[in-house]
Amino acid sequence: PEGSDAMAPDPKDVIQKLGLLAIQSLTFASRADADASEVTFAINAPESERTGLLALMDGANDLSATPPAFVPADIAGFSRTRVDLKDVVTRVENLIKEIVPPVGGMLQFMMAGVGKDQDPQFDLRRDFINQLGDDVITLVKAFDDATLEAVTSQQQLFLLGSPQPEKLQYALGILSSMVPADVFKKSERDYKGSAILSFEAQLPEEVQTPGFNGLHFATKEGYLAISTLSSTLESFLTAERVDRPLSRDPAFRAAAEANGGTDTGMLTYENMRLTTAPLFDVLRTDESIRSIVDEALQNLIDDHAPVDPEAAA
Repeated sequence: PEGSDAMAPDPKDVIQKLGLLAIQSLTFASRADADASEVTFAINAPESERTGLLALMDGANDLSATPPAFVPADIAGFSRTRVDLKDVVTRVENLIKEIVPPVGGMLQFMMAGVGKDQDPQFDLRRDFINQLGDDVITLVKAFDDATLEAVTSQQQLFLLGSPQPEKLQYALGILSSMVPADVFKKSERDYKGSAILSFEAQLPEEVQTPGFNGLHFATKEGYLAISTLSSTLESFLTAERVDRPLSRDPAFRAAAEANGGTDTGMLTYENMRLTTAPLFDVLRTDESIRSIVDEALQNLIDDHAPVDPEAAA
């Protein structure tokens, strides 16, 4: 229509190219018993018609999400997603080009120049996008103890599979030049033979961020490891062989088999005895939290207390 933005895509065209027209039904179901709970969300779309967003997860179901041998049985939480990240980025690029061609062209132009000021030989596609693998893992360690400090500083580790994780880490160092220096302070150091790249948040002294002192990166065993706590990353780098891996734990294997097995491309596991129970202990015993809850309850009571007509007069 006259006066409309020439770059604005047709909504119908967008829906079609995103592949949403292929969806025939959506299903959600949940069940629970004394041993476990299960939630199922299903999208019914013919495989031959899956394009756009629906095609992003194609192939994931063909890969194993079994916990690697370095994941211990006493881990509090574990998740693994087998999706080809390089392919996802490429598909998203192509979608943008199809839906809004001018934006796609500008995106390609910008990508070609990224990082050249730091390294003239740097190529974003070759050195970063093409180094993305098909494995994304999250590890959550048990709380050190049932205290507020421990709960707010829970150790988490993220792992990105890569054919050359060292290139990914180098690329992140190059891309960091796009972030203002007063936001994150970049540093690199050697830790027992491993290179650690850190971006420490430049926050005012009065701002407290428990469980976060920046973003820290290192490589090990085909993964780029990422954590918000440098101590968590260091523990991963120096961890020795695991005697009791999660993949061989009888309770884990029974739960996995009862819910479709581990060859589904995606798996999430949580040991609630190590995650939820300590939280309730803290809520029950920590004096600072109890005082906050008591004050909130008292304010709620005061706000809803009946007004004495004589006192109001």
